[in-house]
Amino acid sequence: MTQALHMVQTYQKPAQTLPVRTLTELLNETEAIYLKHFRPLLTLAAAVQVPLTVAALLATLALDGSLGAYVFSGVVSFIGITILYAAIAVAVGQHYVSGQVEIGICFSRVAWRALSLTLLALVLVPLVVMSAVP
Repeated sequence: MTQALHMVQTYQKPAQTLPVRTLTELLNETEAIYLKHFRPLLTLAAAVQVPLTVAALLATLALDGSLGAYVFSGVVSFIGITILYAAIAVAVGQHYVSGQVEIGICFSRVAWRALSLTLLALVLVPLVVMSAVP
């Protein structure tokens, strides 16, 4: 009995806990983070979206809108969007830890995902194409 009492007395509450927030409070905080770091977050998005859009457009033009162009665009978009979401998650973490967002750090933290997703796409795309061909 005394051991249980000792455990209860020595238990310390964690130093910092996240407060319970409503959906409105979460959305307000998200908007505040995005507005505070608008330029770096816009740069993150543009660094991924602009090359993806150009690659998809060039593939569609080069392959005359064939199935291969759409498969290529889909795979590249999937990889790019995943990398972008991961980079933005790192940016939000940087905001909470240091109050700043460093674009280079965001992309370096998610670089391994790009490699693993590319390898996954190289395996899945032939399977999708083979299943689509009658």
